[in-house]
Amino acid sequence: MLYQIAPAPEIPIISEKFRKFEEHKNDYNTLFFGSSRIYRHIIPRVFDRQMASKGYNIKSYNLGVSGMNFAETYFFIQQILETKPMNIKWVFIEIPDFNLNIADENLKTNRVIYWHTLKHTLWIYRFIFKADFSVRTKLLLIQEHTIPLIHNLFNISKADPMIRSFILSQTDQNPYLIRETDQRDYSSPQEDGYLALDDEDKKYTHFVKRNQDYLSHLKSYQNNVLKFIENEKKSNNGSSLNTLEIRTIEDITQLIVKIDAQPILIISPILSNQDKFIIASKQGQIPPLISFNNPIKYPELYEPKNRFDSDHLNQAGAHKFTTILAEQFATYLNSQLKKD
Repeated sequence: MLYQIAPAPEIPIISEKFRKFEEHKNDYNTLFFGSSRIYRHIIPRVFDRQMASKGYNIKSYNLGVSGMNFAETYFFIQQILETKPMNIKWVFIEIPDFNLNIADENLKTNRVIYWHTLKHTLWIYRFIFKADFSVRTKLLLIQEHTIPLIHNLFNISKADPMIRSFILSQTDQNPYLIRETDQRDYSSPQEDGYLALDDEDKKYTHFVKRNQDYLSHLKSYQNNVLKFIENEKKSNNGSSLNTLEIRTIEDITQLIVKIDAQPILIISPILSNQDKFIIASKQGQIPPLISFNNPIKYPELYEPKNRFDSDHLNQAGAHKFTTILAEQFATYLNSQLKKD
């Protein structure tokens, strides 16, 4: 097998976070997994401090990584838990989007290859076969995921860079997926695994451009918020998770249950209807869920001054979000104590 617990070769952010966690794995009792909406939104030191004010001793670490989809999240959780941390009690997981598409330019990157082991790719194939996709879509997805599987099985990712370049006939183009550390165009995470988008080094101009684009189209963002609110008022809550989606969430969260920890699902402050997850959680089909995709209930999280772009919070917004998340979590824990 190409990768044994820690991904190899070096994968920026992922390898860094893995090493940091492994070094201090028994210090933490709470973990956060997901995409950039976990990585850039949850500040563990703020979360821990707020929970302490509520009487709970929490030591948390942010294992979110930009661009991490549900299949990679599932694999990454497995790798983290295989280090056998002794004190994990709660694990927050971003709700899955069930999107398995991989951009063509990323198919042969280390970032994609590392999680395409034979066992995990077979799990992905099973999802594809059972999903309500067209035959054409299924064939395209199988092709997409077979390419990194082949590279994983034959250790191409470990080859000498010159040989690897010849075999792959492409470079690792996505800035989050490149192998060479001297080509990085983003900063390393802080000690607790968090890094605000507005704390990225300004020499990495693509972050600056994203923020500038957002600021120059603020009216459009504000209109989208208003439109989302209106659509939510008209929503009839008719959608629901299908059997495959429930089973997939169960596969992921059972990893947490097996170590006697509690999985908690989380919906970040996004402009997207996620009623099917909320309903499923209330019905006990999936684990407890804390949702923030509600501009009426959490207006401060949608204020332009608290956003870095239309999809992400800035540092001020992340601080507010983390504080509210801790308050909601403390309320949940208090309710569990009353049941006991």
